[in-house]
Amino acid sequence: MNLVDFWAGYCPDSLAPERINPPATPKGGGIGVVLAGRESRRSLPAQTLAIISTTLGAAQKTDSIFLLGGETERSAGQAVLKELSPTFQTKTTNLAGKTNWNDLVDIVGSLDMLLTPDTGTMHLAAHLGTPVTAFFLSSAWCFETGPYGLGHTVYQASTGCLPCLESRPCDIGTKCLSPFTSPEFQRFLVTQKNIHVPDGLIGFTSAFDALGQIYTPFAGVDKDHKQRTVFRHFIHQYLSGEGTECYENEHLFAQEFYREKDWMTQFQPLATRG
Repeated sequence: MNLVDFWAGYCPDSLAPERINPPATPKGGGIGVVLAGRESRRSLPAQTLAIISTTLGAAQKTDSIFLLGGETERSAGQAVLKELSPTFQTKTTNLAGKTNWNDLVDIVGSLDMLLTPDTGTMHLAAHLGTPVTAFFLSSAWCFETGPYGLGHTVYQASTGCLPCLESRPCDIGTKCLSPFTSPEFQRFLVTQKNIHVPDGLIGFTSAFDALGQIYTPFAGVDKDHKQRTVFRHFIHQYLSGEGTECYENEHLFAQEFYREKDWMTQFQPLATRG
């Protein structure tokens, strides 16, 4: 479940999910590209970012692309700029290391779309109602830290090794990066058709259920959807006290969630009495 909803579960007066961030709508200011996340394995190579930016820029008929990042991403911005076609080089501004917080808020809040890995700038865009197109791989798992709100798109790597621990070296050559670098991904970005989605990738759109943020697949196969639905139903009933129906296999979550002494006896068995 999204960490926003996890922490909201501790608040007796938490807001309804749709009140957290505004629905995302294009603002007319072009496309922003976040060059890198905090962890290198969550980020896309310069050549891949350039291909994605060009593909979506052409599809959106954008006039402006802004490369966003801190001082340490200056060289990454230069590398992406070098990989762009001459036409898109003239439309692109490398702002890595050139913005303060107020500048970043102004720019992100004016965009039609933000292309990004799992970053703080992604969450800023969601808060400002700017549509996010996010790329999740390695330890980034959209169901936990994806953009919160309506109107966002997530491309989630779905190789069997995910999500991983980035404190450990990857022994399989960052396999989760392969769907994003495959030629099929460029075609899929344009058509958005399930028949064009590369292996090891799921396309999601953001939505809400009774518990909070969910991501609905529009391409690829979400093999954990049924189990996730059961889990979310179980947690929602626990938090809200609403409903009495029970999904198949929901008892498995109950066995993990409750201790026997929570329901077998009135008092804690080891509590001091007298």
